Amino acid sequence: MLNTGSVPTLESQCNAPCLGQGGDICGGSGRISVYQYSTPPSPSPTPSATPPLNLIADGGFEGPPATYGSPTDWTIVTDVTSANYTWNFADTTLAHSGTNSVSLGYAYPSWMTMDWRFTQPVTLIPNRRYKLTAWSRGSGTGSITGVETWNCRAHYGLLAGPSSYVLYTRNRLDERVWYQSLGYFSNSAGLTAVAFSVRVACDTSGATPVGGFKFHIDDVKLELVPEGKNFIG
Repeated sequence: MLNTGSVPTLESQCNAPCLGQGGDICGGSGRISVYQYSTPPSPSPTPSATPPLNLIADGGFEGPPATYGSPTDWTIVTDVTSANYTWNFADTTLAHSGTNSVSLGYAYPSWMTMDWRFTQPVTLIPNRRYKLTAWSRGSGTGSITGVETWNCRAHYGLLAGPSSYVLYTRNRLDERVWYQSLGYFSNSAGLTAVAFSVRVACDTSGATPVGGFKFHIDDVKLELVPEGKNFIG
C-alpha cells in the first residue's frame, strides 16, 4: 500500500476492506492503494528448423568408407562392369582439399565404354534455388596431348523418378589443374525427395591410354541459396 506521496505505508495503518479482494485490508482515510498489473509475455514462436546450406553428406570424401569402394553416404550405380573397372572413395594420391578424393578409372588394356554413377538422397524445398560446386581433375597417361584425360564427361544432376535435371556437365580434364564445376538449379518444379547424381561416362573410342587413367572428384556441394541472395557467389 502506498500513500499519496508514494511513500510506503505500514500495513498496520491500512484499515479498509479491499473492494476487489474482500479478504484483504487496503488503505484507509487519506490512504490509497496502488497496484501494478503486468501482462505475461506471449510465448515465443517455435523457430522453424533451418535447412542446412549444403545438402551433400561427405562431399569431400574424408569419411572412411564402410568397406573399400562402398562409401557410407553414397550409393554406387554402375552401368558397365569390367575387371579393369576401379572405384576408390578414399583415394589419397590426389585431393583438392583434405586428404581424400573419389577416383574412378580403368587400367590398360580395356576397350569398353565405361559408365560410373554414384548417388545420394537429398531433400529439396519447392521454389527455392540451389547452387552446385564440385572440383575434378584427371590423372594418368592422358590422351595424345599428354595432359588431357581421355574422352570422359562428368554429369552432375538430380533424379526424380523418370525425370532428370542436369546441373552441370564437365568435358575432359586437364591433369595439371583442378577444375571447378559450377551450376544452378531453380526448383520451380516443386521437387522434394530426389537423388543427387554424379555420373562419369568415358568412351575409349578404340584407343585406351597405355597407362590407364583415373578421374578424380572432390569437394562436391549442393547448397541452398539464401532467400534474397543472387545465384553468384
